[in-house]
Amino acid sequence: MATAAPSPLASSREKTNGNKLSRLLIDGGTTVLRNIFDHYHPPANLTSDLNSNYSILNNLLRRRVLNKHQWDKLFPSGGGLPDSNTFDITLLFLLLTNICGLSPPLTGWHTKPSPGDNSLEANLARVKFFRNELYGHVTSTGVDATSFSTFWQEISTTLYSLGLDQAEIDRLKAEQGGEEDYLDALIEWADSEEDIKTQLKDIQQTQLKLSKTVEDGTLKMEELRQALSKTQDVVDEAVEIELKGQQEMRAAQSRLEGVCESQDEIRASIQEVKEEVKSLTKKRNEQAGEVLRTLVKSEFKGDIEFHANKFQEGTREWIFESIEDWLDDRASPHRVMVISGNPGMGKTVISAVVSQRMQKVGRLSGSHFCQHNNSRYRDPRLMLQSLACHLCQAMPSYKDTLVEQLSRNLEKTSTTWV
Repeated sequence: MATAAPSPLASSREKTNGNKLSRLLIDGGTTVLRNIFDHYHPPANLTSDLNSNYSILNNLLRRRVLNKHQWDKLFPSGGGLPDSNTFDITLLFLLLTNICGLSPPLTGWHTKPSPGDNSLEANLARVKFFRNELYGHVTSTGVDATSFSTFWQEISTTLYSLGLDQAEIDRLKAEQGGEEDYLDALIEWADSEEDIKTQLKDIQQTQLKLSKTVEDGTLKMEELRQALSKTQDVVDEAVEIELKGQQEMRAAQSRLEGVCESQDEIRASIQEVKEEVKSLTKKRNEQAGEVLRTLVKSEFKGDIEFHANKFQEGTREWIFESIEDWLDDRASPHRVMVISGNPGMGKTVISAVVSQRMQKVGRLSGSHFCQHNNSRYRDPRLMLQSLACHLCQAMPSYKDTLVEQLSRNLEKTSTTWV
Protein backbone atom coordinates (compact mmCIF):
# COMPACT_ATOMS: atom_id res chain seq x y z
CA MET A 1 0.00 0.00 0.00
CA ALA A 2 1.42 3.41 -1.05
CA THR A 3 2.37 5.92 1.65
CA ALA A 4 0.39 9.20 1.55
CA ALA A 5 2.38 12.33 0.62
CA PRO A 6 2.96 14.72 3.56
CA SER A 7 0.68 17.73 3.74
CA PRO A 8 2.26 20.92 2.27
CA LEU A 9 1.01 22.77 5.38
CA ALA A 10 2.54 20.42 7.89
CA SER A 11 5.18 21.75 10.30
CA SER A 12 8.78 20.82 9.74
CA ARG A 13 12.32 21.76 10.72
CA GLU A 14 12.80 23.32 7.30
CA LYS A 15 9.73 25.55 7.74
CA THR A 16 10.94 26.59 11.18
CA ASN A 17 14.23 27.59 9.50
CA GLY A 18 12.29 29.66 6.97
CA ASN A 19 10.30 31.27 9.77
CA LYS A 20 13.46 32.33 11.62
CA LEU A 21 15.05 33.77 8.47
CA SER A 22 11.86 35.70 7.76
CA ARG A 23 11.79 37.15 11.26
CA LEU A 24 15.48 38.02 11.03
CA LEU A 25 15.00 39.83 7.76
CA ILE A 26 11.58 41.38 8.39
CA ASP A 27 11.84 42.32 12.06
CA GLY A 28 15.59 42.81 12.28
CA GLY A 29 16.00 44.35 8.83
CA THR A 30 13.10 46.77 9.32
CA THR A 31 14.48 47.82 12.72
CA VAL A 32 18.00 48.65 11.52
CA LEU A 33 16.76 50.40 8.36
CA ARG A 34 14.37 52.50 10.45
CA ASN A 35 17.16 53.42 12.90
CA ILE A 36 19.40 54.49 10.02
CA PHE A 37 16.58 56.48 8.40
CA ASP A 38 15.74 58.21 11.72
CA HIS A 39 19.41 59.22 11.95
CA TYR A 40 19.16 61.09 8.63
CA HIS A 41 15.61 62.35 9.24
CA PRO A 42 14.84 62.51 12.99
CA PRO A 43 11.16 61.99 13.89
CA ALA A 44 10.90 65.59 15.17
CA ASN A 45 11.88 66.88 11.71
CA LEU A 46 10.22 64.17 9.60
CA THR A 47 7.28 66.25 8.34
CA SER A 48 9.41 69.19 7.21
CA ASP A 49 12.08 66.86 5.72
CA LEU A 50 9.48 65.00 3.64
CA ASN A 51 8.00 68.30 2.45
CA SER A 52 11.51 69.46 1.46
CA ASN A 53 11.88 66.32 -0.69
CA TYR A 54 8.31 66.46 -2.04
CA SER A 55 9.36 66.84 -5.69
CA ILE A 56 11.64 63.76 -5.52
CA LEU A 57 8.98 61.63 -3.84
CA ASN A 58 6.25 62.85 -6.19
CA ASN A 59 8.43 61.85 -9.14
CA LEU A 60 8.78 58.35 -7.65
CA LEU A 61 4.98 58.20 -7.31
CA ARG A 62 4.46 59.23 -10.95
CA ARG A 63 6.95 56.57 -12.06
CA ARG A 64 5.07 53.99 -9.92
CA VAL A 65 8.20 53.31 -7.85
CA LEU A 66 6.15 54.43 -4.85
CA ASN A 67 2.59 53.12 -4.64
CA LYS A 68 -0.46 54.95 -3.30
CA HIS A 69 -0.43 53.01 -0.01
CA GLN A 70 3.18 54.04 0.66
CA TRP A 71 2.46 57.64 -0.38
CA ASP A 72 -0.38 57.87 2.17
CA LYS A 73 2.05 56.87 4.91
CA LEU A 74 4.43 59.69 3.92
CA PHE A 75 1.71 62.31 3.49
CA PRO A 76 -1.32 61.22 5.55
CA SER A 77 -4.66 62.72 4.58
CA GLY A 78 -6.74 64.74 7.03
CA GLY A 79 -3.78 66.62 8.49
CA GLY A 80 -2.15 63.59 10.13
CA LEU A 81 1.61 63.42 10.77
CA PRO A 82 3.90 60.79 9.21
CA ASP A 83 5.50 58.21 11.54
CA SER A 84 8.53 56.14 10.53
CA ASN A 85 7.27 53.34 12.78
CA THR A 86 4.58 52.68 10.13
CA PHE A 87 7.15 52.39 7.29
CA ASP A 88 7.82 48.84 6.09
CA ILE A 89 11.23 47.59 4.96
CA THR A 90 10.49 48.24 1.26
CA LEU A 91 9.47 51.87 1.90
CA LEU A 92 12.44 52.45 4.21
CA PHE A 93 14.84 51.16 1.54
CA LEU A 94 13.30 53.48 -1.08
CA LEU A 95 13.63 56.48 1.24
CA LEU A 96 17.23 55.65 2.22
CA THR A 97 18.33 55.34 -1.41
CA ASN A 98 16.53 58.49 -2.64
CA ILE A 99 16.38 61.23 0.02
CA CYS A 100 19.26 60.47 2.43
CA GLY A 101 22.15 61.51 0.22
CA LEU A 102 23.56 57.97 -0.06
CA SER A 103 25.48 56.92 -3.18
CA PRO A 104 24.92 53.40 -4.56
CA PRO A 105 27.77 50.88 -4.17
CA LEU A 106 29.87 49.96 -7.19
CA THR A 107 27.51 47.10 -8.08
CA GLY A 108 24.40 49.30 -7.70
CA TRP A 109 21.43 49.10 -5.36
CA HIS A 110 19.83 46.07 -7.00
CA THR A 111 22.78 43.62 -7.15
CA LYS A 112 24.55 41.76 -4.35
CA PRO A 113 27.77 43.68 -3.53
CA SER A 114 31.20 42.07 -3.57
CA PRO A 115 32.28 40.37 -0.28
CA GLY A 116 35.01 42.95 0.31
CA ASP A 117 32.63 45.93 0.31
CA ASN A 118 31.38 46.44 3.89
CA SER A 119 30.15 50.03 3.48
CA LEU A 120 26.76 51.19 4.77
CA GLU A 121 25.43 51.39 1.22
CA ALA A 122 26.65 47.86 0.37
CA ASN A 123 24.95 46.39 3.45
CA LEU A 124 21.70 48.17 2.56
CA ALA A 125 21.91 46.62 -0.92
CA ARG A 126 22.49 43.19 0.69
CA VAL A 127 19.29 43.53 2.71
CA LYS A 128 17.33 44.08 -0.48
CA PHE A 129 19.18 41.24 -2.23
CA PHE A 130 18.39 38.72 0.52
CA ARG A 131 14.79 39.84 0.58
CA ASN A 132 14.45 39.18 -3.16
CA GLU A 133 16.56 36.01 -3.01
CA LEU A 134 14.55 34.39 -0.23
CA TYR A 135 11.04 35.64 -0.98
CA GLY A 136 10.93 37.06 -4.49
CA HIS A 137 10.07 33.77 -6.19
CA VAL A 138 9.64 31.20 -3.40
CA THR A 139 7.83 27.91 -4.06
CA SER A 140 8.07 26.72 -0.46
CA THR A 141 8.48 28.32 2.95
CA GLY A 142 10.93 25.62 4.01
CA VAL A 143 14.72 26.14 4.05
CA ASP A 144 17.05 23.15 4.43
CA ALA A 145 19.72 23.14 7.13
CA THR A 146 22.66 23.84 4.81
CA SER A 147 20.99 26.81 3.10
CA PHE A 148 19.73 28.04 6.48
CA SER A 149 23.26 28.08 7.90
CA THR A 150 24.62 29.99 4.86
CA PHE A 151 21.80 32.51 4.74
CA TRP A 152 21.82 33.02 8.51
CA GLN A 153 25.54 33.79 8.55
CA GLU A 154 25.38 36.31 5.71
CA ILE A 155 22.13 38.03 6.80
CA SER A 156 23.05 38.24 10.49
CA THR A 157 26.53 39.61 9.64
CA THR A 158 24.93 42.28 7.42
CA LEU A 159 22.33 43.28 10.03
CA TYR A 160 24.93 43.34 12.80
CA SER A 161 27.04 45.71 10.69
CA LEU A 162 23.95 47.90 10.33
CA GLY A 163 23.43 48.02 14.12
CA LEU A 164 21.31 45.03 15.14
CA ASP A 165 22.17 43.60 18.59
CA GLN A 166 24.13 40.32 18.30
CA ALA A 167 22.47 38.98 21.43
CA GLU A 168 19.04 39.42 19.80
CA ILE A 169 20.29 37.59 16.70
CA ASP A 170 21.60 34.66 18.77
CA ARG A 171 18.40 34.51 20.84
CA LEU A 172 16.28 34.21 17.69
CA LYS A 173 18.48 31.45 16.28
CA ALA A 174 18.19 29.40 19.47
CA GLU A 175 14.44 29.97 19.82
CA GLN A 176 11.92 27.27 19.11
CA GLY A 177 9.84 29.37 16.69
CA GLY A 178 6.19 28.81 15.85
CA GLU A 179 4.57 29.20 12.48
CA GLU A 180 1.96 31.92 13.14
CA ASP A 181 4.43 34.80 13.09
CA TYR A 182 6.09 33.23 10.10
CA LEU A 183 2.83 33.05 8.15
CA ASP A 184 2.09 36.71 8.96
CA ALA A 185 5.52 37.64 7.67
CA LEU A 186 4.97 35.68 4.47
CA ILE A 187 1.62 37.42 3.91
CA GLU A 188 3.33 40.80 4.29
CA TRP A 189 6.08 39.78 1.85
CA ALA A 190 3.46 38.47 -0.60
CA ASP A 191 1.62 41.79 -0.52
CA SER A 192 4.88 43.60 -1.15
CA GLU A 193 5.70 41.21 -4.01
CA GLU A 194 2.27 41.87 -5.54
CA ASP A 195 2.92 45.61 -5.34
CA ILE A 196 6.22 45.14 -7.17
CA LYS A 197 4.53 43.10 -9.92
CA THR A 198 1.87 45.79 -10.29
CA GLN A 199 4.57 48.46 -10.52
CA LEU A 200 6.43 46.46 -13.20
CA LYS A 201 3.24 46.10 -15.18
CA ASP A 202 2.62 49.87 -14.93
CA ILE A 203 6.19 50.53 -16.07
CA GLN A 204 5.67 48.30 -19.12
CA GLN A 205 2.48 50.18 -19.99
CA THR A 206 4.32 53.48 -19.55
CA GLN A 207 7.06 52.26 -21.91
CA LEU A 208 4.45 51.36 -24.52
CA LYS A 209 2.89 54.82 -24.22
CA LEU A 210 6.37 56.36 -24.49
CA SER A 211 7.06 54.40 -27.68
CA LYS A 212 3.77 55.63 -29.13
CA THR A 213 4.69 59.18 -28.13
CA VAL A 214 8.08 58.87 -29.86
CA GLU A 215 6.38 57.58 -33.00
CA ASP A 216 3.92 60.47 -32.95
CA GLY A 217 6.82 62.86 -32.38
CA THR A 218 8.62 61.50 -35.47
CA LEU A 219 5.53 62.14 -37.61
CA LYS A 220 5.21 65.66 -36.22
CA MET A 221 8.91 66.31 -36.94
CA GLU A 222 8.30 65.37 -40.57
CA GLU A 223 5.30 67.69 -40.69
CA LEU A 224 7.44 70.42 -39.15
CA ARG A 225 10.17 69.87 -41.76
CA GLN A 226 7.63 70.28 -44.54
CA ALA A 227 6.23 73.39 -42.87
CA LEU A 228 9.75 74.85 -42.59
CA SER A 229 10.29 74.23 -46.31
CA LYS A 230 7.10 76.12 -47.12
CA THR A 231 8.15 78.88 -44.73
CA GLN A 232 11.45 79.28 -46.56
CA ASP A 233 9.56 79.77 -49.83
CA VAL A 234 7.46 82.45 -48.17
CA VAL A 235 10.61 84.14 -46.80
CA ASP A 236 12.21 84.18 -50.28
CA GLU A 237 9.08 85.77 -51.70
CA ALA A 238 9.05 88.32 -48.87
CA VAL A 239 12.70 89.25 -49.58
CA GLU A 240 11.83 89.88 -53.21
CA ILE A 241 8.91 92.06 -52.19
CA GLU A 242 11.18 93.93 -49.77
CA LEU A 243 13.66 94.73 -52.56
CA LYS A 244 10.89 96.11 -54.72
CA GLY A 245 9.62 98.07 -51.75
CA GLN A 246 13.04 99.65 -51.23
CA GLN A 247 13.12 100.81 -54.82
CA GLU A 248 9.69 102.34 -54.48
CA MET A 249 10.77 103.93 -51.20
CA ARG A 250 13.73 105.66 -52.83
CA ALA A 251 11.44 107.02 -55.53
CA ALA A 252 8.97 108.19 -52.91
CA GLN A 253 11.80 109.85 -50.97
CA SER A 254 12.72 111.90 -54.01
CA ARG A 255 9.13 113.04 -54.34
CA LEU A 256 9.03 113.74 -50.61
CA GLU A 257 12.02 116.08 -50.84
CA GLY A 258 10.04 118.18 -53.27
CA VAL A 259 7.06 118.12 -50.95
CA CYS A 260 9.26 119.21 -48.02
CA GLU A 261 10.18 122.41 -49.84
CA SER A 262 6.48 123.17 -50.19
CA GLN A 263 5.98 122.31 -46.52
CA ASP A 264 8.58 124.89 -45.51
CA GLU A 265 6.57 127.53 -47.30
CA ILE A 266 3.38 126.27 -45.66
CA ARG A 267 5.02 126.36 -42.22
CA ALA A 268 6.06 129.97 -42.78
CA SER A 269 2.48 130.86 -43.72
CA ILE A 270 1.14 128.98 -40.70
CA GLN A 271 3.54 130.84 -38.43
CA GLU A 272 2.32 134.15 -39.80
CA VAL A 273 -1.27 133.07 -39.16
CA LYS A 274 -0.35 132.05 -35.61
CA GLU A 275 1.23 135.41 -34.95
CA GLU A 276 -1.82 137.16 -36.28
CA VAL A 277 -4.15 134.97 -34.18
CA LYS A 278 -1.98 135.64 -31.14
CA SER A 279 -2.17 139.37 -31.78
CA LEU A 280 -5.95 139.23 -32.25
CA THR A 281 -6.32 137.11 -29.08
CA LYS A 282 -4.28 139.58 -27.09
CA LYS A 283 -6.33 142.44 -28.48
CA ARG A 284 -9.56 140.61 -27.72
CA ASN A 285 -8.43 139.89 -24.15
CA GLU A 286 -7.54 143.51 -23.64
CA GLN A 287 -10.92 144.49 -25.04
CA ALA A 288 -12.64 141.94 -22.78
CA GLY A 289 -10.83 143.31 -19.74
CA GLU A 290 -11.80 146.83 -20.67
CA VAL A 291 -15.43 145.80 -21.16
CA LEU A 292 -15.60 143.88 -17.88
CA ARG A 293 -14.08 146.78 -15.97
CA THR A 294 -17.24 148.71 -16.74
CA LEU A 295 -19.13 146.23 -14.53
CA VAL A 296 -19.38 146.64 -10.79
CA LYS A 297 -18.20 143.64 -8.77
CA SER A 298 -19.04 143.19 -5.12
CA GLU A 299 -17.32 140.79 -2.74
CA PHE A 300 -19.20 139.31 0.24
CA LYS A 301 -16.53 137.09 1.77
CA GLY A 302 -16.51 139.06 5.00
CA ASP A 303 -20.32 139.19 5.14
CA ILE A 304 -20.55 135.44 4.57
CA GLU A 305 -18.09 134.69 7.39
CA PHE A 306 -19.87 137.11 9.70
CA HIS A 307 -23.30 135.55 9.19
CA ALA A 308 -22.03 131.96 9.04
CA ASN A 309 -20.39 132.36 12.47
CA LYS A 310 -23.90 132.79 13.89
CA PHE A 311 -24.92 129.31 12.69
CA GLN A 312 -25.39 126.61 15.33
CA GLU A 313 -23.84 123.35 14.04
CA GLY A 314 -26.29 120.47 13.66
CA THR A 315 -29.39 122.67 13.28
CA ARG A 316 -31.62 123.11 10.23
CA GLU A 317 -29.87 120.33 8.35
CA TRP A 318 -33.18 119.46 6.71
CA ILE A 319 -33.12 122.66 4.66
CA PHE A 320 -29.52 122.06 3.53
CA GLU A 321 -30.49 118.54 2.45
CA SER A 322 -33.44 119.97 0.51
CA ILE A 323 -31.13 122.42 -1.27
CA GLU A 324 -28.61 119.68 -2.18
CA ASP A 325 -31.40 117.38 -3.42
CA TRP A 326 -32.72 120.20 -5.62
CA LEU A 327 -29.22 120.90 -7.00
CA ASP A 328 -28.61 117.19 -7.72
CA ASP A 329 -32.01 116.69 -9.41
CA ARG A 330 -31.17 117.25 -13.09
CA ALA A 331 -34.77 116.62 -14.09
CA SER A 332 -36.21 119.25 -11.73
CA PRO A 333 -38.48 121.72 -13.62
CA HIS A 334 -37.74 124.40 -11.01
CA ARG A 335 -34.85 126.64 -12.11
CA VAL A 336 -35.03 128.80 -8.98
CA MET A 337 -35.36 127.97 -5.27
CA VAL A 338 -36.82 130.66 -3.02
CA ILE A 339 -36.37 130.54 0.75
CA SER A 340 -38.90 132.79 2.43
CA GLY A 341 -39.65 133.65 6.04
CA ASN A 342 -40.32 136.42 8.48
CA PRO A 343 -37.53 138.84 9.49
CA GLY A 344 -35.14 137.29 11.98
CA MET A 345 -35.90 133.66 10.98
CA GLY A 346 -32.29 133.10 9.85
CA LYS A 347 -32.55 133.31 6.05
CA THR A 348 -29.28 135.27 5.80
CA VAL A 349 -27.42 132.80 8.05
CA ILE A 350 -28.75 129.87 6.01
CA SER A 351 -27.63 131.58 2.78
CA ALA A 352 -24.16 132.26 4.22
CA VAL A 353 -23.73 128.61 5.32
CA VAL A 354 -24.95 127.35 1.92
CA SER A 355 -22.42 129.67 0.19
CA GLN A 356 -19.57 128.36 2.37
CA ARG A 357 -20.48 124.70 1.80
CA MET A 358 -20.95 125.12 -1.94
CA GLN A 359 -17.63 127.02 -2.12
CA LYS A 360 -15.81 124.10 -0.44
CA VAL A 361 -17.13 121.52 -2.93
CA GLY A 362 -16.61 123.78 -5.97
CA ARG A 363 -20.31 124.30 -6.74
CA LEU A 364 -20.59 128.05 -6.00
CA SER A 365 -20.46 130.24 -9.10
CA GLY A 366 -21.47 133.51 -7.49
CA SER A 367 -23.30 135.13 -4.59
CA HIS A 368 -24.87 138.46 -3.66
CA PHE A 369 -26.22 139.59 -0.31
CA CYS A 370 -28.71 142.49 -0.28
CA GLN A 371 -28.90 144.76 2.73
CA HIS A 372 -31.99 146.84 3.52
CA ASN A 373 -29.86 149.65 4.90
CA ASN A 374 -27.39 149.70 1.99
CA SER A 375 -28.79 151.19 -1.20
CA ARG A 376 -25.76 150.05 -3.23
CA TYR A 377 -26.17 146.35 -2.37
CA ARG A 378 -29.92 146.39 -2.98
CA ASP A 379 -29.64 148.08 -6.38
CA PRO A 380 -30.82 145.43 -8.91
CA ARG A 381 -28.57 146.82 -11.67
CA LEU A 382 -25.44 146.60 -9.54
CA MET A 383 -26.49 143.16 -8.24
CA LEU A 384 -26.73 141.77 -11.79
CA GLN A 385 -23.37 143.28 -12.74
CA SER A 386 -21.71 141.75 -9.66
CA LEU A 387 -23.20 138.31 -10.32
CA ALA A 388 -22.08 138.57 -13.94
CA CYS A 389 -18.50 139.22 -12.82
CA HIS A 390 -18.60 136.18 -10.53
CA LEU A 391 -19.97 133.97 -13.36
CA CYS A 392 -17.20 135.15 -15.70
CA GLN A 393 -14.62 133.73 -13.27
CA ALA A 394 -16.39 130.37 -12.96
CA MET A 395 -17.61 129.94 -16.56
CA PRO A 396 -15.22 130.96 -19.39
CA SER A 397 -17.88 130.35 -22.05
CA TYR A 398 -20.27 132.70 -20.23
CA LYS A 399 -17.49 135.31 -20.12
CA ASP A 400 -16.97 135.10 -23.90
CA THR A 401 -20.69 135.47 -24.57
CA LEU A 402 -21.04 138.39 -22.14
CA VAL A 403 -18.04 140.26 -23.55
CA GLU A 404 -19.35 139.80 -27.08
CA GLN A 405 -22.79 141.11 -26.12
CA LEU A 406 -21.45 144.06 -24.13
CA SER A 407 -19.06 144.95 -26.94
CA ARG A 408 -22.01 145.17 -29.32
CA ASN A 409 -23.89 147.36 -26.87
CA LEU A 410 -20.88 149.65 -26.51
CA GLU A 411 -20.61 149.96 -30.31
CA LYS A 412 -24.26 150.86 -30.52
CA THR A 413 -23.85 153.46 -27.77
CA SER A 414 -20.79 154.94 -29.48
CA THR A 415 -22.65 155.14 -32.80
CA THR A 416 -25.57 156.89 -31.15
CA TRP A 417 -23.33 159.50 -29.59
CA VAL A 418 -21.58 160.12 -32.90
